[in-house]
Amino acid sequence: MGLFELFRRPANESKTDRGSQVYQAQEAGLQLPTETNNSPEPSFANCPDILTAKLFFESAPNVNGLEILNDLRKKHTDATIDKVNNILVFSLPCNNAATHATAKLCILVSGNMEIQPLPNEAFRQNWHWREAASKIRFCKYEILITEKSLPNVAYKQRVTVFSDFLTSVIKSVKPSVVYSKNAEKLLDPEDVIACNFGTEADMLHPISNIRMFKISDSAEGTLLMDTIGMNALGLPDIEIVFNDRNPAKMGELLLRYSNFIFDIGDNIRDGEYLEGTTPTERWRCEKRNSMLLPDRYVLHLAPDAEN
Repeated sequence: MGLFELFRRPANESKTDRGSQVYQAQEAGLQLPTETNNSPEPSFANCPDILTAKLFFESAPNVNGLEILNDLRKKHTDATIDKVNNILVFSLPCNNAATHATAKLCILVSGNMEIQPLPNEAFRQNWHWREAASKIRFCKYEILITEKSLPNVAYKQRVTVFSDFLTSVIKSVKPSVVYSKNAEKLLDPEDVIACNFGTEADMLHPISNIRMFKISDSAEGTLLMDTIGMNALGLPDIEIVFNDRNPAKMGELLLRYSNFIFDIGDNIRDGEYLEGTTPTERWRCEKRNSMLLPDRYVLHLAPDAEN
């Protein structure tokens, strides 16, 4: 998987709906945040955004809506399909004790399906798949996968439904490359399928990413690392600045923190502490606006001397 190995729970572990936050923290190998003061919580929140992916092909794809629907119904028996102009709309009921809503996911098939230019960001942070840029060079066609709206569905359900839908589409149309707009990265389609059949933590891989940048005006080689994509779920992303640590280890840690936040929600308060790279090291969490685009709120981690 490259520089940043995707952090995954062992396959024999079940998902995290199994008790208290203490258990969840221990399961993720982290300590719960320690509250340091009773000052008012600053007003920070990320507005959820639609989940979007593009699928790229060397040859014009055959989009068979009924084939996709039949595969989708293996997990979502009540799924239905409709067609509005050149858009296939799939409806998936997401009823549980808290919500009664229907998620709508779409496949946009344009007239010629010719590939549109991707932003430069799509080619810069593909640590997980070094062949991505060379693979997409041969692609000439694309289709767009997206949520139609943001229904009243909890963020974990959104990720599950989107991942299930994306997997069914990939299995049917067999793209060469997948582009996650929310994570700003290119993905191997087989990796997306593998993540969908893994544990809950694996599902973050197609919609989030770890980025690394060298701070240009720094003579010490200072790096900034952050996550991107959690903001689309209404959750905080994470960022940290350092110059004396192993980037691969820091990438692993940020992925663990992302999974931890995905488990417990936006419940880490400003000024609380998380366990660092050793059991005795603590990093202070500061809620602030991100240092880099896209503009969003993040948990800025301040290790060691910054505390």
